[in-house]
Amino acid sequence: MVFKYCKAPKQFPFTKPTTLTDEYEFPVGTSLNYECFLGYFENMFSITCLENSVLSSVKIFRDMRKSCGKPPEPFNGMAHINTDTQFGSTVNYSCNKGYRLIGSPSATCLLSGIDVTWDKKAPICEICQPPPEILHGKHIPSHKDDFSSDQEVFYSCEPGYDLKGAASLHCTSQGDWSPETPRCAVKSCADFLDQLPNGRVLFPPNFQLGAKVSFICNEGFRLKGSSASHCVLVGMKSLWNSSIPVCERE
Repeated sequence: MVFKYCKAPKQFPFTKPTTLTDEYEFPVGTSLNYECFLGYFENMFSITCLENSVLSSVKIFRDMRKSCGKPPEPFNGMAHINTDTQFGSTVNYSCNKGYRLIGSPSATCLLSGIDVTWDKKAPICEICQPPPEILHGKHIPSHKDDFSSDQEVFYSCEPGYDLKGAASLHCTSQGDWSPETPRCAVKSCADFLDQLPNGRVLFPPNFQLGAKVSFICNEGFRLKGSSASHCVLVGMKSLWNSSIPVCERE
């Protein structure tokens, strides 16, 4: 009598055998039992060694994955289904133009108990926060509530102040304003370089608007001209309002 056998099957994906054996072949009529992982519609199945020494057919279990259903879509955005919505699949999120994404940019269909669900909530699509204000300056546009991604604003300072830093900022896709916020600094006059022969020039701590440079003559000399020069605003420029005097012998 000739005994017929089937070769042991390879391991099926997404399953584990419940018939534990290390045999490499089985006689006709032998059944092997398997249990499906969670996340699949089938719970258990078996294969049998048939009379022709061929194993009975097996379903393609990947097609039996449970579905998480349509993913939630963010307001002012959308969900992109890459392949499907079944167990193990991932969807990506994006926001409409002018909105930034807050939260996870993707979600995956994963196990939740014995069922499946999306592992992340839909993100939020937000407009940018208003740009930063600066002391002694302003930005344009200013009277606006909604600032979209890539929105650009332009900064300027009040008379008597110079803008230090970038003149414009834009809202990035992360919702930040870039580059760094500029500032308005008090205008300064150029360094006072003139010398006073037969006298002295008294300098202030800085040359900002309102600064005063004083002139004093040496003993035996008298001052002819202004005794001081002030840093003043002339139009949009900061200038010294008087020239160097002269020290004449008495």
